[in-house]
Parts: sequence; C-alpha cells; structure tokens
Amino acid sequence: MRKQMPAFVFSIALAACGGGGSGSDNGLSGDVAQGYAADAATMPVQAASSLDGATSALEAAVMAGASIVPVGPTVADVTVNCAAGGSVTYTLSGGTVAQQRNGKFDAGETYGASFKSCAAVAGGAMLNGNITLVVTAFSDTAADFTLSVNALVLSSAQGVYTVDGSARSQRSTTAVGGGGSVVASQFTSSGLALASNVNGRQASYNVKTLNWTTSRTVDAAGKLIASTQQGSLDLVSSSPRRPTTTLQISTQGALVLGSDGLAASGAFSVVTGGDKLAVSYGPSSVLVTLDVGNNGSIEFTWTLGRAGFFGIAG
Repeated sequence: MRKQMPAFVFSIALAACGGGGSGSDNGLSGDVAQGYAADAATMPVQAASSLDGATSALEAAVMAGASIVPVGPTVADVTVNCAAGGSVTYTLSGGTVAQQRNGKFDAGETYGASFKSCAAVAGGAMLNGNITLVVTAFSDTAADFTLSVNALVLSSAQGVYTVDGSARSQRSTTAVGGGGSVVASQFTSSGLALASNVNGRQASYNVKTLNWTTSRTVDAAGKLIASTQQGSLDLVSSSPRRPTTTLQISTQGALVLGSDGLAASGAFSVVTGGDKLAVSYGPSSVLVTLDVGNNGSIEFTWTLGRAGFFGIAG
C-alpha cells in the first residue's frame, strides 16, 4: 500500500499531479525526490565548471605571467590577477627554462596553483582553493591534463560548492568563424568528493564514476558566447536531510547553461533505488517526473519555478 506523506510547502510556484508530497513505496517522498533532482542538476555542473574554470584561469595566468616570472631555473610564487577579479598564484616545475617562460603549457610541466577570489566562472562565481595540474600533452588543438584539487571552492549566488580529489581532462579546441573557437573538455574520474552549502543546507557526494564534458564557445577576444555540459556520473549521497543512496545521472543531449552558470535548457534522468526521475527545463520552469519502479509509468509530476528548483538543492 502506497504511503501518503505530508504535504510540503515551497516558496515557489508548484503544480503537482499524482499526489503532491507523496512518494514511492520504497520511501522516496516528494520532497526527497525533488531534492535529489535538484542536487543532480547542480552538483555535476558546478563541479565541472570548477575544474574547467580553474584550468582556463591558470592557463590565462601562465600566459600573462610569462613577462614577470623570476630569473632562474625555478618558477615560483608568480601572482597574476584574474581578468574579472581576484588572483592566481602559481609555481612551475619541469620543462626547460625556455618552456617555463614561453607563456603556455608544455608536456612534462607540473603547475601548482592557488586561487584567491578568482572570478573565472560564468555567472559571477569565484574560485578559491588549490589545484595541481600535470601536462601530459599539449598543442593548439588538443591537450591532456591530470588534475588534483584540494578544497577547490566555487562560490556563487546559488551557493557554495567544494571539489576534492583527482580527474583527467582531455581537451580539444576547434576554430569557428570570426576568429572564435569551441573549447571542449572531457573530465573522467572515479575519485572526486563534492560538497555543497545552499541556503545554509549542507550535502556531500562521492563520485563513483564520472564522464562529463564541458563545451565553451568564445569569440576572437575570448569572450564567452555559449556554454554547454553533458555526460553521465554515479554519485553516492551523504546528506543529513536525505537517505544515503546512489544517483545514476545521465543527460539527454547537452544542457545549455544560462548566464548564472546553471542549466537553462535541456534534460537529464536520475535512477535511484529502483525509481527514475526525469528533469527537463523550460524557459522559466523545471518539470520533474517520478517513475516508481522505473517501469515506464509516470506516477508523480511536479512543475517548479527555475529559481526555486535550484534553491532546494543541498
């Protein structure tokens, strides 16, 4: 017999079909289901944005720092301002002296970087924390990096997101008309820890598997024109407000990010505990459905305002 859970109230417009705050027989209540959906919508996007933003900010710092690096065989404690505020301080080992001062990444180099309120991510988000980047291969069109991050924190109007662990980044750069380019970075990992603090609510996740791609289209001056993300990952949740579970997340095509750095259009699915959540974005709302038992039948549907949907994460 299906349990009827108490109705709950959001400070957003909510239209529910099939029982409002009700949930599945296995205890996946409406608020928990929507919370998992919101976490799945934010955690991979913000984590990938942190890794991609840190890599691009460090690359820009290396280019700008080429003219101010100290004389000698070691490049240490070079501080460069981020384009939109804050700074990056980096050290460099490996490579020849000439390579260390050529203003670009080279295979065999290892960078250690510290970010201080570096505005390097769309939507006005700032990066703080530390990253080690090992350059395995690099050219104008392709690159291969190993990233190790320690408390890399992305702070935005939506919340605070922290990434720890390691990942591989394989990047391709394709020229487009007008002198612009598309920069696509595929991140793979089985060793990341993600945490969030949204409106004072904390949640944490461990990444079991990650295969996620960011794509940035920039003009000839490097200004961001469009940003998308897509891929799949398995997250194991650990949140005081929700049961521990594994979330199997897959995008349906690409998620198009809005000016706030969060998904503005696209769709994805979340399989958890034998049930399936599906999420799709409209111009101003988010549709969440729950398929109890993952058998193709939709038992519950919720329509939430976009801002409110992201606000229930964590």
